[in-house]
Amino acid sequence: MITRRLGPEEYHKLQSCPWLEAKRCPHPETSVVMVAEDDEGQLAGFVAAQLVLCTEPVWIAPKQRKGWVLLKLYEHMKKELKELGVTTVTSHASNEETASYLERFGFKAKNFMMYEKEL
Repeated sequence: MITRRLGPEEYHKLQSCPWLEAKRCPHPETSVVMVAEDDEGQLAGFVAAQLVLCTEPVWIAPKQRKGWVLLKLYEHMKKELKELGVTTVTSHASNEETASYLERFGFKAKNFMMYEKEL
C-alpha cells in the first residue's frame, strides 16, 4: 500500500468511486487529493482538500433589512459565480433567522455537522 498526491491528469480515477457525484468531484485547480493504492495500483481510498465557496459574511444595513437588498445581492452573486463555472456554494446558519432566509433563497439544509481544525 502506498499513499501519494494525485496528479492533475489523474483526477479521472476518482470517477470510479460510486458515491461521488460528478459535480462534486474535486477539480485539480482547486484541490489537493491524496490517494492510497494497493500493490496492484488500484485505488484503495482518497482524501480531498478542496476549496468550497461559502457565501459569508453577509451584512445589510439595519434600515434596509426589510427590503430587497439581500435578494438582489444573492441574485447578482449567483450570476457572477455561474459565469465562473461555479456549481455549488455553501453557507452556515447559527440561528433560525439565518436558516429561514437561506431556505427562502434556495439553500437546502444538509444532515451533517461541520468540524474545523487549525493546521
